[in-house]
Amino acid sequence: MIIRRESMQAALAATTDEDTRYHLNGIQAEPADHRVVGTNGHVLLIATDTRPFPDADFPGVQGAEFHGDPSAPVLIPSDVCKAMIGTMPKRSTLPILGCAQLGRNGSDTSSTLVATDLQAPRIATLNNPESRFPAYQRILDGHKDRVSVELCLGVEVLETLIKA
Repeated sequence: MIIRRESMQAALAATTDEDTRYHLNGIQAEPADHRVVGTNGHVLLIATDTRPFPDADFPGVQGAEFHGDPSAPVLIPSDVCKAMIGTMPKRSTLPILGCAQLGRNGSDTSSTLVATDLQAPRIATLNNPESRFPAYQRILDGHKDRVSVELCLGVEVLETLIKA
């Protein structure tokens, strides 16, 4: 699964830094739906990639070979997300370098997240224990009769709205 920088930044804006709520101090990547989800318990942000990059476009990184998408959602801690965002080049002629790749690392119990600027890659191994991320889908399904609005906003505007 390719995760765009903008999706990570937007989902991170909706997370919390509280130590007691560690499962809300990160984003959940859902490879089957090409989306990342962030929540602080009050605000929920779902960033869906409607035009995902193919995994084959991501440059190969030694030690982080791609073995396919994880079979279940993966919780990515916020500090790992921030480190990956810091590794991605700010401006690049290759749009794929503004992304991170999440994949299985040969095991069902862990995943690998990798970002690179083609000079110095950053690799994080994520253990995938039973996820404690909130079951937000149950809440959304219970409110299908309510009016909903889909918005497309820049990350900076979105962060400002969430903080307000």
